[in-house]
Amino acid sequence: MEQLRVVIADDERLSRHALHAQLEKRGDLIIVAECGDGRTALAAIEREEPDIVFLDIQMPHLDGFELLGRLESDERPAVIFVTAFDEHAIRAFEVEAVDYVLKPFDETRLNAAVERALTRRRERTMAARMDRALYHLNSDLPQDDRQYARRLLVRHDGRACFVTTAEIDWIAADGNGARLHAGEQTHVMRAQIGDLERKLDPAQFMRIHRSTIVNLDRIGHIEPYGGSDYQVVLRDGTKLRVSRSSRDRLLKDTL
Repeated sequence: MEQLRVVIADDERLSRHALHAQLEKRGDLIIVAECGDGRTALAAIEREEPDIVFLDIQMPHLDGFELLGRLESDERPAVIFVTAFDEHAIRAFEVEAVDYVLKPFDETRLNAAVERALTRRRERTMAARMDRALYHLNSDLPQDDRQYARRLLVRHDGRACFVTTAEIDWIAADGNGARLHAGEQTHVMRAQIGDLERKLDPAQFMRIHRSTIVNLDRIGHIEPYGGSDYQVVLRDGTKLRVSRSSRDRLLKDTL
């Protein structure tokens, strides 16, 4: 049986021990660190790379929300908040916590929270595998001057599917990937925007900003955007900023 790594962060020693005792009963979790303050918990999370963190909100040095803010969003473990107060529940889910468990701990409720964390972990693992597969498949698409990609593999609703480049309205950089906007659909790709720029036909697509590529056929008009800056307005009303380095080239190619 695979054992998932757990960090407990709570400034109340009795609460830490009670939580530890209940989690040990499961057999599929291993407690790799117990911490009594936010600063120590942050160091333990970075060091131990746990799968799940049970995180109190009110702690010395760093509270639970401040601690989460120090972690990269794509590297965060599954977080289950454990607290004696219920007024922070909405904010907890806004930062994508898996669950919010009130003290004193009920074993049934605690196990339900762990199962939610396990489900979240499986979903993220499957998404990561799909992203890697799509990345390698898209890496095989043509990149030379004579032949450009006519379709791209994307992840949508948990499936891998093709999107023809003619369908794409615009593309936005999104962390280590990109979001392709095609009509009312938005698709996720694990590809840097610079790599996509090289794959797409420059007669049809232009990078108008370090984080934006636009399909030239979708531009309705170009308008000033304060001072000497410009923005493009797509036919559906979407407005996209144009960087100064791209402005002259865009105006030359579209006017």
